[in-house]
Amino acid sequence: MVDTDRTDDEQVEALKRWWDENGRSTLIAIALAVAASLGWQGFRDYRIEQAEAASIVYDEMLEALAPTENGQVDDTRRRTAEHLAGVLKTEYGGSTYSAFAAFMLAKLQVEGGDLAAAEEELRWVLANAGDGEVGELAQLRLARVMAARGEHQQALDILIGIQAESFEPSVARAIGDVHLALGDIDKANAAYQEALVLGGQPSGRSEAASLLDLQLEQLNPVPAREIKQEIPDLEEIAQ
Repeated sequence: MVDTDRTDDEQVEALKRWWDENGRSTLIAIALAVAASLGWQGFRDYRIEQAEAASIVYDEMLEALAPTENGQVDDTRRRTAEHLAGVLKTEYGGSTYSAFAAFMLAKLQVEGGDLAAAEEELRWVLANAGDGEVGELAQLRLARVMAARGEHQQALDILIGIQAESFEPSVARAIGDVHLALGDIDKANAAYQEALVLGGQPSGRSEAASLLDLQLEQLNPVPAREIKQEIPDLEEIAQ
C-alpha cells in the first residue's frame, strides 16, 4: 500500500511539473483555437448579414427604377435609385450587388449621353468587383462605351481579351459594330456571321440578307442599343 501511494504521489508530482512547464502554453493554444473558431464563425455570419443587407438595398434600387403607369421613371425616383446605387458601392463595395449598381449607373449615364461617366462606372467594377463573368461583362460594356467615344482600337483590344464562352456571341457582335464604325464592311460582316453561328442561328444566309443586317446596324446607334440590350437578369449573372 505504501509503495502504491508513493507511486501515485510521484505521478502527481510529475503532472505538476509538466503543468508548470507547459500549462500556460497549452492554455494559450486552446484559447487561440477557440478564438479562431469563434472568429471564423463571426466573420461568416457578418458576410451573410452584409449580403442580406445589400440585397435589400438592391431591391429598393430596382423598385425605384420601376416604370410608373405612364411607362416613365420620374426624376425623383431616378435620383433615389442613383443614391441607393451609391450606397451599394460605398458600403458594400466588392460585392456582386455593388457591381450591379455600377452597371445600372453606367446604363443611366449612357442614356443621358455622358459616356465618360459611364466609362468611370465600368472601370470601377473592374477595379472593385470585377471577378469572373461579372468582370467579363464589365469589359464588354466598357468596350462598347469606348467605341462610342471613338476609341475603336482600345475597344477591340478589350473585346479580344474577353474569354467567357457565354459572352462569345455578344463579343463577336460588338467586334462587328466596331469594324462597321471604322468602315471595314468585310470584317464587320465576318464578325456578324460569327455571332450568328455562336448564337446558334443558321449561317447559310443570302448575301442580300447579310447586307440588310449591316444596313440595319448602320441605322441603329451602336452604344445606346447595345448597352441597353446586353443587361442580363440578376440570376443570369449569378450563375
